Amino acid sequence: MYKVVLSRSSQYYTISIEVPSIVLTLLSFGVFWLDCSQCGERLGFGITILLAVMVNTIVVQEVLPVCGETLWIEMFLLLNLVFTVVALFESLVVVHVAFSKLDTVDEAAAEVLLLCDSS
Repeated sequence: MYKVVLSRSSQYYTISIEVPSIVLTLLSFGVFWLDCSQCGERLGFGITILLAVMVNTIVVQEVLPVCGETLWIEMFLLLNLVFTVVALFESLVVVHVAFSKLDTVDEAAAEVLLLCDSS
């Protein structure tokens, strides 16, 4: 009589799936520390992290088995995506609030400044 015990190594999944997902989610909160006056860099960083999370999800979906149940890793990746989208949305709200009080540029004053700078 023989007894065969098989076990799956979870270290591969931890290093290749969980750690990058957690790091990307933590990086998505980096938009909170960026300067609000540089809204292009702030939003660009958030969108880049969102795209990186989506690419990570697509790559992970290729190694997951096809089954009718929702796997915990799919819920984990969905939660990462939600955190990233919420951080980006909050950044959009902050940029809107910061710049909504600004009026349009006074063209006459801008022309006077250009004339003074050129002479």
